[in-house]
Amino acid sequence: MKSGKNNMFDSKHYIPILKWKRAEQVALKALEQEHKEYITPLIQFVMPRNKPDDELADIVARFENLAPQIPEKLIGVWGRSPIFVDISLLFTTPLKVKSLNVILRGGHKHGGIFVPV
Repeated sequence: MKSGKNNMFDSKHYIPILKWKRAEQVALKALEQEHKEYITPLIQFVMPRNKPDDELADIVARFENLAPQIPEKLIGVWGRSPIFVDISLLFTTPLKVKSLNVILRGGHKHGGIFVPV
């Protein structure tokens, strides 16, 4: 925002939709600040990969254990610029509610600007 105005909604602004994979994290972190000014990533959180014998409760618990680490990782990769977060692909409504709460509160605590979509 060099100009002092929010460029998020002009025609030169890009919103990539990402699944928070390791390669995507590396790519976001590598962007120079002058390019980040024209990008607001939308991170779609997905369930962790499951094994054939995993129960739904095990998969949900695995994501619940990862969720508290997400805000610091987001800020570590993207900085304190706005970022959209999408939890709609998580399996259960209680997990969506809990995860969104943990991610947004953690982001606020660490000075991030997380926008739920």
